[in-house]
Amino acid sequence: MADFAVNIAKSTIRIGDQPLVKPIHHIKKMHTIASSMLSLSIKAFNEEDIVLAKKVADMDDQVDALYGETLVEIIELMETKKEFSQQLIQLLFICRYIERTADHTTNISESIMYLVKGKRYDLNG
Repeated sequence: MADFAVNIAKSTIRIGDQPLVKPIHHIKKMHTIASSMLSLSIKAFNEEDIVLAKKVADMDDQVDALYGETLVEIIELMETKKEFSQQLIQLLFICRYIERTADHTTNISESIMYLVKGKRYDLNG
């Protein structure tokens, strides 16, 4: 996940101070949810709280939905705003890194479930 953070920083540098071709509300919301998931997964681990671990995994669905919507919007913009294609590609990368962070956090939740229950659960399904 730290590598994803570095990659997001690099994408942000590549975008620079260009005006954004689209508002990034969905990306900000994805970030907020993924950050919350990570904080809660650490708390769930420390407290061996499987209910909280499950809640964290459920939050991944919100990130996935926002990711899907944002992907469609950006791809559509690539057709009409070709001059912004480099920026849009960087936004796609950022979305993907956040989505993968949420997935990894769900994997942490699965590990917590195994730690506490001694049984494997697939919370990504």
